[in-house]
Amino acid sequence: MKCHTELHSDSDPRACVSPAAQPGDCTACPCMPVNLLSLFGTNFYIASMCGRLRNADRCKFRKAVLVGFGIGPLPTCIHDLCPETDLVVVDVDPGAAQLAERFFGWRNQSRLVVRDAAAFFKAAQPEVFDLVIVDCFDRIVIPTACNNPSFFADVKRSMKQSQTLFAMNTLEGQWTQQNMTENGVDILRNSQTQRSWLNQWLLLENK
Repeated sequence: MKCHTELHSDSDPRACVSPAAQPGDCTACPCMPVNLLSLFGTNFYIASMCGRLRNADRCKFRKAVLVGFGIGPLPTCIHDLCPETDLVVVDVDPGAAQLAERFFGWRNQSRLVVRDAAAFFKAAQPEVFDLVIVDCFDRIVIPTACNNPSFFADVKRSMKQSQTLFAMNTLEGQWTQQNMTENGVDILRNSQTQRSWLNQWLLLENK
């Protein structure tokens, strides 16, 4: 089986999520093209988030944290498109990186912290991050650990007061800003609420 290993330029609407270690080496992981017009699998929601970051003043965010490693394509995409962003990825699953390295081209493109996200933010210094992405879900449900007043309060405390972006995977609209309001938390003061295409991401930006 031949693998797609083409690396795409900035002018190409696709982004290479996971470069193969060796051309044609499918076990190492093919270069998985993200087509912004594709609605299939994880490619669409990853492209939606990465495209938003790339268009945000050309990757202006310098200190970022991503909750939820998954199989690695989103942190790889962020690293490839915004290499100057200092990204730390937090995931509770100690085996996720091994799986991603074996099958999906993960090569430690960013720092990975194996820890409960709630504990990570509770221990974080205040006003450190200018970008927080919460891509936390268990099958089709956002776990309570990533969706409660204490968690959001600690996230808010860890974020800078301006020039910041908070993004949360809404599972195609199942999770709404009302959930955040019901939790009694305003992540960013004077933030502008946006929705990505098809409500995949809730975006709160404080300019």
